[in-house]
Amino acid sequence: MEWLLTKHPRSVLDLGAGNGALVGDLHRAGVSASGIENCRQALERAEKEGLPIVDGQIDNPSTAIPSADWITIRHVLHHLEQPARVLLRASAAARVGIVAAEPLADEGFPRYEWTRRLEALTRRLDRTSGMNHGPDLTASQLAQMFPSDWSVEIRAFAPMVALPSEEVLGLIDRAARGEALSVEDSKEKAAILAAARAGHVSPAGSLVVMAMRGPE
Repeated sequence: MEWLLTKHPRSVLDLGAGNGALVGDLHRAGVSASGIENCRQALERAEKEGLPIVDGQIDNPSTAIPSADWITIRHVLHHLEQPARVLLRASAAARVGIVAAEPLADEGFPRYEWTRRLEALTRRLDRTSGMNHGPDLTASQLAQMFPSDWSVEIRAFAPMVALPSEEVLGLIDRAARGEALSVEDSKEKAAILAAARAGHVSPAGSLVVMAMRGPE
């Protein structure tokens, strides 16, 4: 958000807006912001907050992507069957630019060993329940999805703080959706929680791409 605000956006559309956290923060910063989301629970929370989040499946071509100065799509692309198609539609709707972010648990950071194991477990559980949860997109893959005449800047944010064990447990339980875990997954859950209690699990970072239209 801080990076986006340096561009003085007049309007922002958040794709896969969740419960509207970014939309709400932008409103409080004086920016006209709205979002599209298809999770019923998230939509209900956004409605309680009075945030302009509308129901829509962004990877469905029949869901319109309205024009805005800036379009954001954060930690969503790896859930989509055809992320490049969604970014192409977003590029046509963004008058100025797009901010896209994907999770980052780079192997270059030894601290992220347990983060990667947590991500692998929760994604495996998500897929078991029918959710599309593919691998994170790399910086190169993200950059290549934008029109060739757009300028692209990439930043990596890698927090080296401990993720509380209660939060780790919540992430795993939400991914399991009340279903019993296999013996293998139960053992992995116990190992990850032990690592979290010892302060060895960090939250995944973000690989953030800011892409802007070229001159007309």
